[in-house]
Amino acid sequence: MKSNRKVVKASAGTGKTYRLAIEYISRILLGEDYSEILFMTFTRAATAELKVRIFEFLDDLSHGNKELEENIISLYPQIEIDTDRIKKVKNELLLNKDKIRIYTIDSFIAQIFKKAIGPSLNIYTYSMSNTVEAEEIYGEVFSRIIKGEEFHKIKEFLEKTADREVEKYIDLIKKISEERWKFALIEKKEISDDAESVKDELYRNIVRTFELAGELVTDHGKIREKVLAKAGKIIEEEFHGILDNKEKLITFILEKRKDFLENKIINGTQMGGKAREHIKAQVLEVQDEIHRLLERIIFIEEVVPYEQDILEIEKITRSIYDDIKFREKKFTFSDITNYTSEYMIEEDLDLVSDGIVTDNFYEIIGGKISTLFLDEAQDTSVSQWRIIEPIAKGCDNIIIVGDEKQSIYSWRGGDKGLFLSFDRILDAGVESLPTNYRSEKKIIDFVNLFFDHISKNHHTKKEDDRWEYKEVKCCKKDDKGFVAVMVDSEIHSEIAIDIRDRFADRGAGGNPDYRGIGIVGRKKKDLSKIGDKLKELGVPYIMENSLSIVQHPCIEEILRLFNFFIHNDFMSLIEFFRKTIKIGEEDLKYLLSNREDILGYLELSSSVPLSLINRGGGIDPAIEELNIKENLRVELDRIKKIKGLSYEKMGRGIVEEYDFAETYSATRDIKNINFFLELMEEYKYLSDFMSFLKMNSDSNGLKQVGISELNSVILMTIHGSKGLDFHTEYMFLADKGSGYKLTGYSDKGMQHKVQLLAKLDENYENIEDYLFTNSIYNGVIKKTEIYEHNEQIFLDEEINTLYVGMTRPRANLFLCIEPTKTTKKKEEIFVLNNDLLITPIEKYFNVTREDLLDGGTQMIGKFIPYEEKSEDDSRNENFCIEPSLYRDAVALKVSEKTEEEKDKEIFLEHSVEKELKRKTGLAIHYYLENIEYGGAEEKKTAKQLTLNKYSNMLGIERTQEIIRRVEEFISDNPDVFHRRWTIFKELELVSYEKIEKDGESINKRRTHIIDRLNLDEKEKEIIIYDYKSGVSMDREQLERYERVVGEKVGEEYSIKTKFLKLG
Repeated sequence: MKSNRKVVKASAGTGKTYRLAIEYISRILLGEDYSEILFMTFTRAATAELKVRIFEFLDDLSHGNKELEENIISLYPQIEIDTDRIKKVKNELLLNKDKIRIYTIDSFIAQIFKKAIGPSLNIYTYSMSNTVEAEEIYGEVFSRIIKGEEFHKIKEFLEKTADREVEKYIDLIKKISEERWKFALIEKKEISDDAESVKDELYRNIVRTFELAGELVTDHGKIREKVLAKAGKIIEEEFHGILDNKEKLITFILEKRKDFLENKIINGTQMGGKAREHIKAQVLEVQDEIHRLLERIIFIEEVVPYEQDILEIEKITRSIYDDIKFREKKFTFSDITNYTSEYMIEEDLDLVSDGIVTDNFYEIIGGKISTLFLDEAQDTSVSQWRIIEPIAKGCDNIIIVGDEKQSIYSWRGGDKGLFLSFDRILDAGVESLPTNYRSEKKIIDFVNLFFDHISKNHHTKKEDDRWEYKEVKCCKKDDKGFVAVMVDSEIHSEIAIDIRDRFADRGAGGNPDYRGIGIVGRKKKDLSKIGDKLKELGVPYIMENSLSIVQHPCIEEILRLFNFFIHNDFMSLIEFFRKTIKIGEEDLKYLLSNREDILGYLELSSSVPLSLINRGGGIDPAIEELNIKENLRVELDRIKKIKGLSYEKMGRGIVEEYDFAETYSATRDIKNINFFLELMEEYKYLSDFMSFLKMNSDSNGLKQVGISELNSVILMTIHGSKGLDFHTEYMFLADKGSGYKLTGYSDKGMQHKVQLLAKLDENYENIEDYLFTNSIYNGVIKKTEIYEHNEQIFLDEEINTLYVGMTRPRANLFLCIEPTKTTKKKEEIFVLNNDLLITPIEKYFNVTREDLLDGGTQMIGKFIPYEEKSEDDSRNENFCIEPSLYRDAVALKVSEKTEEEKDKEIFLEHSVEKELKRKTGLAIHYYLENIEYGGAEEKKTAKQLTLNKYSNMLGIERTQEIIRRVEEFISDNPDVFHRRWTIFKELELVSYEKIEKDGESINKRRTHIIDRLNLDEKEKEIIIYDYKSGVSMDREQLERYERVVGEKVGEEYSIKTKFLKLG
């Protein structure tokens, strides 16, 4: 099969997801095994949407969709559309959805960490930290530093910039930890200049400036007091014209640096006329040189040592941070990415060789990868790319899709330049999607004009750095759409009033209709002001932080039952009965009055008398005879049925049992239910999934899909709105706006920020220039190439933010501008100063700034009301919940099975006791994974973790009994848990054995996981333990462990092996 590498540049609304879905299907139709296709994107919503789209298209193709066929053949003419084959592909994918390798980048990297990197660091289980926990870790690092010998270094370092608050210390630790990849890619640099020689040169230039001032006075009759500008007068007042003490003068200037960097020594107004032109030229040259030399001295004496301090502090911080992380085993996604990128290239791990992943990597990660899809590639960080690149270089086919104009996440590592380099790095072709399918023509025309103007007028020092824009076409032939601009000093109120008046009677029966309305802006505080105004006017609205998937009404119903299953939370069960089953008041009182009977019936209550529980773990018939109302017994049986499902089937089981796909049948509801079920598939246990939701409920990755269809106004930051669209958008823009600075989007008070400025080489393999500094030195370093490079990145991001904001609307766009307030002749006035924003608006609307400031709304086009999508436009996506085609696929598969296979399946389905024993063994192992010496704290932690993980599978009572037995075993075997031992738990060892294959002798890699290894270094003694909770004991396995360990440690150690029987 011919290899295929391409970078697709997809501007906003140009059908990116459509293209990705047909590219994915095309790879399969070209003969590729779907299990060898890896697709990565940035959000879970995007992975869910792509999966849905793939199955939609396969369904369409199986029914002869000619347009879709033509689009596939236009990309790959060699493909022959065979509907019978497509049906088989569709069925196979449906039956093996868990094997489709479509992930978020974070979740895929987490797999590498869990399966390869973690074990190499003796990390076999770990948990994810939420934002609060992550911040606590930074605080703990700081606390450890305070108590250590190195604290004086950090204290002195921060005091250099007058930063004495604890928060500044912690911010420094956070910055260094999150951007640690930069420290791994730098090389030590040398500063050639000598500060003393630069000071000599500065002194000579200052003296020369005063000599020129003297010439103006003596030869040209100027008054000395008028000749000297502010900086000159400061020197004159201190030294009275006597400049013979170089050291004192330079020290004085350095102390008053701000005055000398911002002002001149000689007043330019005193150098007019032809007779003084030669003096003027000299003065300008010398004064520029004084500024340059002063900046250079500060750079050598302060900026360079500051950078060296950062490098030293990074070593201290990294050591303590890693120690805490590896001990507590709680990581953020940033941690996992950083550790994976650092350790993945370690030679001992055999994951990467010569820049390409090895067969060992494929074996660990779940199979060969021949095709790589990378979506939203403009947001890829350098740290992520260091992991992805060796995978990409091992692939035959690479499809990378992104849009450099939507790169707005540089503050978290996203790099537009990396995206623009992918074609060269991977030797890939480049193509662009030319047509916008989202917005009406009037909006497309405005966006084209606006950003074409910026592209041509946004000047940069280097032509290669110019912000580029390529016009897109509109797929719609009608010249429809609506664009308006509102300028008002009270713009927050004007937006709210316009929405109230415009949409008050647009709904059915003359009622308000606020569907499809979004308000976007850069800052949450502006959105909050608008929200307050909407509230005053009685307009319903939803803020961005209230749009989590966990707040969708259907998901709330599901989670009530899940909370009951995990936490035995009776009130969650009551809420489920009240809101989902909709029981009456009498039944509600009955449930509350008979709590113990209800819980007993559900086999969940920790207070069910032990006498009612059989020794085998089953429920005594006495429970079945509990006198429970018949209608409630029926509902409890339904809940028991769901509780008895495996985790993999539980989510869909609830949806089907309670007909949620019918109750929540709107397209956006179905999408959100599918999204939730896709999220569940990323976890193996309900407890882990619920913990994830609890920690990440407010993250962008868990936002509901289809939010524009809610009958409320949606308020979102521009960053939060990325990937979404609205029928009508109000975009808040501040004329003065705080510009992008190197410290990020800057408000007042953003002072004294550490800046880790870096520029990578053209292949993004190494940092070719860097400067680790502080924002207080920006005035000194602003002319350096590294500063200008990073400043350009943030300036581009300012434009990109405008682009993302303006490309969200489908039909109507309102630009809502708050003018700048200033004073003129002691009178408060409002002006429009932001040329970047205002000039193209003037051009499009053919108005002046004065016209805009006069008030009112400038409009082009006709406003388009929101309309419900037709059935043709709004696909029935219910098949992903209860798919008829899924049932057909299952039926086909079942019909092909032999009688023997059917009998085997029936036997397995009824092997409940066997499965119970297996899970009991897993619970015992899991508890002991968290035990080294059996202390009280260890037991407490192990108990809580085991209850969290296994109580939903085994029941609280059974899990507690398991824990009791294990703790009893620990007490009965003190030598196993004695502190003389160094403990290794779940120790992974690798060995190689020669086998014959195809007539050749080859080395086969084998992995061995030892439950517990006790090492006494002093006595040179090793004991290998294998936990056993059942009857079978594999003596050969222990002998293998003994042999492998012996090969590793040599003959000086005594090695014993033992089974630990745990009942």
